[in-house]
Amino acid sequence: MMGFRNFTDALLDQYSDGAFRTANTAVMEFDVSKIEDYAASGGTTDEYIAVLESMKRLCNSSGSTFIYVIRPDLSGYIGL
Repeated sequence: MMGFRNFTDALLDQYSDGAFRTANTAVMEFDVSKIEDYAASGGTTDEYIAVLESMKRLCNSSGSTFIYVIRPDLSGYIGL
């Protein structure tokens, strides 16, 4: 049982590290301040298409099936 636990922990650590690396790369590729513009474009602008292609390359290179890009609603937080 100890070996299984160590293996599981190592796998989770590796998964977490890969997820954080993918997220950090996505931040460099995706301008979150333009998220509404991207959504409103209907996927037809050159900028949207370029970002989509960049995200597809990131998915392929990281072995990800998909990447969520969100901007949290911070309006309910005190002091922000």
